[in-house]
Amino acid sequence: MTAQLIHPPQKLKEKVGSGGLDRSILALAQQRLDANTVDFKPIGQHLIRTIDEALHDIRSGKVRGKHAIQRLLYPAMELKAHGAMFHYALVTEISETLMNLLESLNDLDSEVLELIAGYKMAGNLIFNKGLTGNGGVAGNKLRTALDDAYARFYKSRR
Repeated sequence: MTAQLIHPPQKLKEKVGSGGLDRSILALAQQRLDANTVDFKPIGQHLIRTIDEALHDIRSGKVRGKHAIQRLLYPAMELKAHGAMFHYALVTEISETLMNLLESLNDLDSEVLELIAGYKMAGNLIFNKGLTGNGGVAGNKLRTALDDAYARFYKSRR
């Protein structure tokens, strides 16, 4: 018996065509993002509280293993996806780092929980101090401290 290659119908491509978007449409989309006035701070703070609640449940033993990681991944993913769109680029950057860590794990230990607690404190600081964009000098120091902590963690796991 030989394998048969099946080419699925490309209904969406038939409807919208192929190729990229016109540059004027992209420019308009970027203008709208840049002019966005939605206050992301309360949403971001809520997502940081969600991480804090997950940490509490993990430390108390309510959740473990992959389920615990999923409880942390969802708010981190939301923060990564939306931070820069709402003028909090630093939130997107540190959330991406946290997501990379979480996606590499099968379980959480005390050292990982300390890293996540550091991320949570950094997130609170960013929102409480209104560190938009890359956060300037303070944001750079914060990012460097978090990166150094992650580097020590990865080095200890080799």
